[in-house]
Amino acid sequence: LHTQRRVQLELLAYVTEKVRINPDCYLNESEVSCLTGLSKKFLQDGRWKGGKNAIPYCKIGARVLYHYPTVTSFLTARERNNTTK
Repeated sequence: LHTQRRVQLELLAYVTEKVRINPDCYLNESEVSCLTGLSKKFLQDGRWKGGKNAIPYCKIGARVLYHYPTVTSFLTARERNNTTK
């Protein structure tokens, strides 16, 4: 596999195991991006702009952390069966 893709798959495996062991854990931006497929830019814009497209997060010093149950709730709230409202 391409090196970047291998690293991405290793991170996904790490995050999946982390969440399996402790479903109440906190994830950093890279982990959330890898797990959800959302870009880091999307997450950063959400923190900067806020609004309905922002995943709630915690800031501890310079670290930005996302509570895993909050991330899953954010995604679940946006599930759709079709493209109409």
